[in-house]
Amino acid sequence: MGQAIAVRTDYTSDEVRQLAKRAKDASQARRLLAIAVVLDGASREAAAKAGGMERQTLRDWVIRFNEKGPDGLVNKSSPGAPSKLTEEHKAFLVRLVEEGPIPAVDGVVRWRACDLIMRLYEEFGISVSDDTVYRALKDLGFSHVSARPKAYKQNVEAMEAFKKTFLPAWRDCVADDAVSCELVSAPNSLLTGKLTGNFANSGPQQRFPHLINELIQSLAAKFPTQRNREFLQP
Repeated sequence: MGQAIAVRTDYTSDEVRQLAKRAKDASQARRLLAIAVVLDGASREAAAKAGGMERQTLRDWVIRFNEKGPDGLVNKSSPGAPSKLTEEHKAFLVRLVEEGPIPAVDGVVRWRACDLIMRLYEEFGISVSDDTVYRALKDLGFSHVSARPKAYKQNVEAMEAFKKTFLPAWRDCVADDAVSCELVSAPNSLLTGKLTGNFANSGPQQRFPHLINELIQSLAAKFPTQRNREFLQP
């Protein structure tokens, strides 16, 4: 069995426990507590058990702690593969997007991802995906604009005919129903003179009785519903 690696002594066990108490990363706090047990003089097996890890794993974290201190006990995310687009490529994309396409030459009125990919390949000989272009443009401050979806079976002529014929007819129907309903409810108030609102004290029945009767008769003739006929029966 190899010899255990000594832990740096510029931290006491109490200080390491205080660091673990203030740590926001749970894994870092667990590793600090294991190292604090080591500083207390316990065996590496007991310290590893206290931290919920194997002895070899504890050895690796002790090495990191000795080299970088408490910050070395935080998991570092992998940087991933470097981007295929360099600063030169991004500057080229910015210039293309800001200038926009020439419809007569490029055949489009606005750039698509496939168009930009083709231009990058023609200019620099690199092949990238749509996601790479979208991410680069987003980082550069541009937003993706999508065309409004359109059903492939849409009949433009039928839509225009619907707008021209159906809507006015619907309005006339609604207006007819509204007048028919008002004809039944309004005459009672007109004949009795009990109106509400701004005309409450005007007394239309007393001032123009013949005009009101003519209005009722003309409306009943224009809208001959059953309710109107029953109302006008003597």
